[in-house]
Amino acid sequence: MTTRFNPLVRQLVAAALLLAALSAPSAVAAKSKAPSREPILAAKTTLRGDHTARIRVRIPRQATLQYRSAMSWSPAVTVSGPGRFVGLAIIRVTGNAATRQWFAQTRVTGCGTRNCMPGRSTPPDIVDGQLIAAATGFPETTGKTEWDHLVFPAGEYDLTLIADAATVSVTLSLDGLTGKTTLSPPTAVGAVSQSVSPSLLPTPLAANELSAGAQSTLTSNFGVVVFAISYRFTVRVGDLSNWCLFSGTHPPPNGQYLPGCVGDDRVVSPPSFIILQQGVNVPSGSYGIAFVIGKQTWSQGFWAAGASLIQSSKPATFLWLPIN
Repeated sequence: MTTRFNPLVRQLVAAALLLAALSAPSAVAAKSKAPSREPILAAKTTLRGDHTARIRVRIPRQATLQYRSAMSWSPAVTVSGPGRFVGLAIIRVTGNAATRQWFAQTRVTGCGTRNCMPGRSTPPDIVDGQLIAAATGFPETTGKTEWDHLVFPAGEYDLTLIADAATVSVTLSLDGLTGKTTLSPPTAVGAVSQSVSPSLLPTPLAANELSAGAQSTLTSNFGVVVFAISYRFTVRVGDLSNWCLFSGTHPPPNGQYLPGCVGDDRVVSPPSFIILQQGVNVPSGSYGIAFVIGKQTWSQGFWAAGASLIQSSKPATFLWLPIN
């Protein structure tokens, strides 16, 4: 049997299909008109929250940040609120491990307890309230002022607020942008902070050794590790110190972090490590920050030695921060 189609029905169906095609927006047009869902960073962007959290943001055009690598901090980041570590980290979404651009700055304290307020320790703690930063991958330009500048290309970034279980505010200022905005990062980050009481070990060389170490596993491909401790020297003669970073699950036991950090590895950017020694019989301290790659266990350790080294009553504090 031969089946025949009514020409009129065929024409009506064709007309209906043509009308539907003309009235439906094309996928390309809809995609090009879709607004960006990421918040736009402003000249001054303030992060607020009571826990470490992340937000995906967009920088609409090239911006710069005042920074001096030799001083290991930026005046473009200001913080307020209590905590052992308070600050931010920003990393560009695109790029491989070798070219990924990131910047982090945190205020560190030597108090060693959660929610502590810098500047209220007795005797005064020289580490309290210190700012430390590190960066890698960004083009760095020399400006007309005393500050150099990091160049932030337009694009998507992951921005992380660093908080210590207390409400804090952190403001990031970028030149080349306009306006002000306040953000509350919604995605909680599994940051780990540990406070470890250091061990004071006498040695055959009549020099005391002070050491502390801890380890944790990062849950992201990229991370930041931070460290801070307060201690004292009664006399500034022959004093030494190191901050060590190891990958893997077999770090040296506490008390075995050696001078020069033998075996220290897989640090993508050189650790920014500062030693503060203010004279005879006054508080001293050390702190550092570094960028690491790899979903694995990372071990941090501190070692100091000196004939006049006095054990601090405050613990060493270590932070592991996944950023992307």
